[in-house]
Amino acid sequence: LTISLDLLDFPPATVRHGFQEDPLCAVTSLTSLTSLRRGPSPHSATRCGISQLIASNSRLVSLDLGGNGLSTEIISKMCREGLSSPQHSSLSRLNLQGNWVCNEGAISLIRVIANNHNLTHLSLRHCAIRVEGMVPLLWAMGESLRRLQRLDLSGNFLEAAGVEGLLAILKANPGVSQLELSYCDIKPQGARLLADRLPDLPQVEELSIRGNNLGLSAVREVLRAVRRATAVTSLDLREIYDARHKDLTELVKDLRHVTCLDGIKMPPKRAAWKVGPTEIAGEHVAAFLANAALANKALTSLDLRGTRMCPDLL
Repeated sequence: LTISLDLLDFPPATVRHGFQEDPLCAVTSLTSLTSLRRGPSPHSATRCGISQLIASNSRLVSLDLGGNGLSTEIISKMCREGLSSPQHSSLSRLNLQGNWVCNEGAISLIRVIANNHNLTHLSLRHCAIRVEGMVPLLWAMGESLRRLQRLDLSGNFLEAAGVEGLLAILKANPGVSQLELSYCDIKPQGARLLADRLPDLPQVEELSIRGNNLGLSAVREVLRAVRRATAVTSLDLREIYDARHKDLTELVKDLRHVTCLDGIKMPPKRAAWKVGPTEIAGEHVAAFLANAALANKALTSLDLRGTRMCPDLL
């Protein structure tokens, strides 16, 4: 029996005797939940019952606390008193996106990871984890997890050491097809490490290194690696790609297997193709149009409304 509690649209906290009453107080006596989702709440009082509720429900399979802004203290308590206990070993989906996990919470998550070998979906997006907390967590995941399908670490600090740990996870979990490294401060060293290992990861279909401060040399190496990694069909280079350099544009043109570049998707084998409004530099679009013409020989309709492109490039 699956028992799910969805508090995404739960009424706001009520005020009684001058204090906000926690809505979770009404459900903390439940002990047979398999799924729990709690949406963002502006009331700090609504967060305090989460640890108690999790601790009393050892059958949880899915836990979604994305966007709650939970403090590091609450996250650590939730891990220590609930998710890391031997009874809590059935978790397969965990979403902590948008909470203050930080380094302390990341270290507390290590025991949770070691206790839940069946974890398939994990989101730690924008959790303010720095490299000191991320590296030991990643290596723990590489040692314990074998069934991962989705992993999102964007918006944290990985640097080169974190990239190495993440690549070890991907090697041990062939079901992960998306490599999300947006705003992870991977630095040129991390980009070069990624370029060196990417061709050996045939399961990776989507790659995003958006928002990383990379030099031109590192970007070239990544593009050359993607050219060899023919399984990659989606590539996000926004906020790092300098379209003024002709050699990079030539490299993009050679990515014939990439059907989604910088968020612009090219439907395969269609007679009509539309590019929506975009901020992508003109050289990006021009290079992508070259691929489109080669891949869609039956193309009879092309809509470029809202696309910023210089006339000479078009």
